[in-house]
Amino acid sequence: MPFADAHCHLYDRPRLEEEIARWRDAGLAWALCVSEDRATMEKTLRLKERHPDFIRAGLGLHPAEVTLRPEGVGGALAFMSAHLAEADMVGEAGLDFKYAATEEAREAQRAVLREQLAMAAGTGLGVNLHSRRAQREVLEAAQRFRTDAGLPALLHWFTHSSKLIARAAGAGVSVSAGPAVLYSDETLRVACSIPLQRLVLESDAPVPFSGVPAEPGQVPAVAEALARGHGLSVEALAGKIYANACGLLPRER
Repeated sequence: MPFADAHCHLYDRPRLEEEIARWRDAGLAWALCVSEDRATMEKTLRLKERHPDFIRAGLGLHPAEVTLRPEGVGGALAFMSAHLAEADMVGEAGLDFKYAATEEAREAQRAVLREQLAMAAGTGLGVNLHSRRAQREVLEAAQRFRTDAGLPALLHWFTHSSKLIARAAGAGVSVSAGPAVLYSDETLRVACSIPLQRLVLESDAPVPFSGVPAEPGQVPAVAEALARGHGLSVEALAGKIYANACGLLPRER
């Protein structure tokens, strides 16, 4: 009964080898480590080199970086373009309007997102998308990417609106649920509206939920909570969502 973590940040964990062994014992087959800037892209690729059987690499420029550290955008995109052949997915890309307070700042994020989507389409990779305070706009970008490129798109931690989830699923866009479902009945209710054919799991490690830092080892517990919500056995749910996760990455299909 394998599991996959479709979105996490593992590049600064000091005892990763020990943790991977523990996560494997819990049933985790692999984890997609996404990036935020040039430095974390480099770290992610090194992690994949060290742990090729477990780490999948996402290369991307987080939208907050575009707003907070614009001087690094050009170098990060150049590095990403040069190394995408080594990656398994593009991400963490998207929009984050928490930080982009002006229309000029938002347009800068949009331009970088468009460039990353074009890179993904050009290399045959799916995209792993962030959408804080910009859910509708990122959903529309994911829908266009699916239609135009015919490649996978994942809306990470997109468990705020059942209506938007229905729109995403109808367009063939995947949605991930994470440890928030363990702490919020409302989040669990919304996450249970994700159609099983579009559901994948994530930890978003090391982001804390209710003060507890997340880790990939929580993914089986997330699956158990969703299985209860769907009235299924965890074994029945796990088989479906693991296949969905593998479908996001070309070499896992």
